[in-house]
Amino acid sequence: ENGASAMNAALQSAAVYFGAQALGNYVRAASAAEAAQRQLIVALQRTRNFSPEYLATLNDQADALERVTNFESEAVTTVQRLLISYRVAAKEVPALTRAVLDFAAANNIGAEQAGQLIGRALQGDEEELGRYRITLDLTKDRVTALREAIQRSSGGAAGATVPFPELREAA
Repeated sequence: ENGASAMNAALQSAAVYFGAQALGNYVRAASAAEAAQRQLIVALQRTRNFSPEYLATLNDQADALERVTNFESEAVTTVQRLLISYRVAAKEVPALTRAVLDFAAANNIGAEQAGQLIGRALQGDEEELGRYRITLDLTKDRVTALREAIQRSSGGAAGATVPFPELREAA
């Protein structure tokens, strides 16, 4: 009986420890999500693109992409914020966001790093894109040229990194 009592106490201690760890992870994730959301709202306000409807559209996209890629919604929100900060037109942000995630996945870099690189390319700094063997069709506007070039080089890579996206969507 002493052995069973000791085992029960050990299991209870382990449950408390792992429960506290899980709670801590949840709180950190919620805090990161809240910070990403605040930063997105500030970027939308600074560029005079804020509306509750547009914010909801961007949040819906972030949630949807989290289900079908290996990127968390906070990473998607960060990419959206960066593109908005680089003055990408509101109607172009969703498609370019997906392209940035494809680029990140195909090149094994973080979403934020990819967003910054693409942002710099939007500003005219294409040197780094050349390292990834991406060339732009200069007969098109810069956003369209970037999106199409990324799609040619790495289209669909973000979704391809999820082995069973249908299982992730169900979760």
